[in-house]
Amino acid sequence: MDNSTDKSVDIGLMVRTFRQKRGLSQKELADLSDISTNTLSLVERGKTSPTVSTLQKIANALNMDISDFFGIESAENKIIFSRTTTRLFLPLDQGYLANLKADFPNSPMKPLNLKLNPGANSGKPVSHKGHEFVYCLKGRLLYIVGSNAFLMEPGDSLYFDAENPHSWQNRGSEPVEALLILCRVDTDQPQLHNDEDFSLQHF
Repeated sequence: MDNSTDKSVDIGLMVRTFRQKRGLSQKELADLSDISTNTLSLVERGKTSPTVSTLQKIANALNMDISDFFGIESAENKIIFSRTTTRLFLPLDQGYLANLKADFPNSPMKPLNLKLNPGANSGKPVSHKGHEFVYCLKGRLLYIVGSNAFLMEPGDSLYFDAENPHSWQNRGSEPVEALLILCRVDTDQPQLHNDEDFSLQHF
């Protein structure tokens, strides 16, 4: 990551801000997140970078998406062009998540760029509403969904219901980079039933 171009989000400040907006004490949020009060305090004070697992637990407890921690104001138009020189990222334990878009109003899709250092992992399995798409860009990424393990290499992709507990690991000696797309599913909308409903013929 080139720190001269990417901009780090103060994740501790964002967590504290969302917690206070909901009128929760550190202990109350820690209990809801199933993490220790000490861990939450360290995150809020910027003394440690959370794992994805910890960050997802906090997001679930606050009833929000993990990408909401980027804290970007909604776009006023329907076109978003994101330069790498203005991209925001969340520092994680042994890696980072970069936001690939501004906050598009009512968008069900949240594209993120994941980077994991050698030996890094997301922590304990997490789950959240919606679907998740993963595309491996670099390195060897082990993705575990439920009882299934997928060793992904550049060009491999994975799509699954994110309510299945899942986690990931960098099992190689080189950094891993992947594209993550989190998709909120609207159960009130009609669903596509087969590949014939949505094919390349539509483009």
